[in-house]
Amino acid sequence: INTLIYKRGQKMRCYVVDSVIGDFEQKEHTYVLPILIQVGENSYHDDQTFDKNNIVAGLDEKKKMTTSQPNLGETLNLFEDLKKNYSEFVLIHTSSKISGTFSTSQSAAEQSGLNYIAIDSKGVGAHMELLLDIAMSNENMDLAELERTLNVQADTAGAVIITDSLERLHLSGRINILQLMMSDLLKITPVFLLEDGELKILKKERSKKKAIKLMLDYVENIKDKKRVTILEYEFEDIELLKEKLNEKETRELHASLLIHFGKGTVGILWN
Repeated sequence: INTLIYKRGQKMRCYVVDSVIGDFEQKEHTYVLPILIQVGENSYHDDQTFDKNNIVAGLDEKKKMTTSQPNLGETLNLFEDLKKNYSEFVLIHTSSKISGTFSTSQSAAEQSGLNYIAIDSKGVGAHMELLLDIAMSNENMDLAELERTLNVQADTAGAVIITDSLERLHLSGRINILQLMMSDLLKITPVFLLEDGELKILKKERSKKKAIKLMLDYVENIKDKKRVTILEYEFEDIELLKEKLNEKETRELHASLLIHFGKGTVGILWN
């Protein structure tokens, strides 16, 4: 926790995100709630001490791996500590339709009696990071107005995702064995769409080449997109995507997404 020097009557605001935000430049007055990761029989906090190689090894060994929202007690402890230094709180979290983190954080904020706003990013990773950037650049904006501003921006979040295999989605309990077998048998590559915070199947293509074309066409047709980010892990056609999207860099898939989608995954995120 940062040690701060205060002036009488000074308003101090802090920002809390969850670790699904991934790698980002953590500035002063920002704090990260670690989600919980289960790899086989072992549990971990997704914080700076966590070694992502635990997940990579779990993938290779076909271990059951799951993720869950931050611990409520630990979240309460963090908020109680932050109350000593801050009077306003901006909470920005992973889509509430795919994670319970938003609910946990909001519950802890209520129990701690915080003066706060809670923002459902309706996305992951770069979606949260953009909202955080906007919030921090408007540090003097009234909380109510900031909440409206961030919610309008969150409504623009979206993503398309493909992966080499649905095996991890089966092992993490997201699809059943019949869906996995049919996908393998028919060589189907589903294209997943994140829209309004909900992950669903956009279309089932009969080849990865067609799936990639659908991804690119979909992103091209999105109007008023302000920022595009590519997340991937060992996706063999990544250079093609970078060229088509005129993006020089990509980011590594966050641990929680790698657990559910596995290697050979790519996601195109936009706001």
